[in-house]
Amino acid sequence: MLPQETPNCHWRLFSEESPHPAGTDFLGRTPIAVFSDIPMAQFIINLNAAQPASQKFIIHVLDGTHLFVQPHAAEMIRSAISEFRDQNSYEKPA
Repeated sequence: MLPQETPNCHWRLFSEESPHPAGTDFLGRTPIAVFSDIPMAQFIINLNAAQPASQKFIIHVLDGTHLFVQPHAAEMIRSAISEFRDQNSYEKPA
């Protein structure tokens, strides 16, 4: 599957139906690889840290720009990034 990008944002989610190099989690689900710049990866790590233990979604942090997350978290991550971008967008006064 091709990467899913969010316009004007420096991150991508990769999801594959075929076996993934990271393997599967204990429920047999294929993780989603997140490729981002450092600030966006930190945003996602902080988003994960703010979740209760039962809702944490990061499976593994490879480095400062690559993460594996649980598949169910993809839409939540997209929504949080979209909301963050909306809050931090400059609109010229009329």
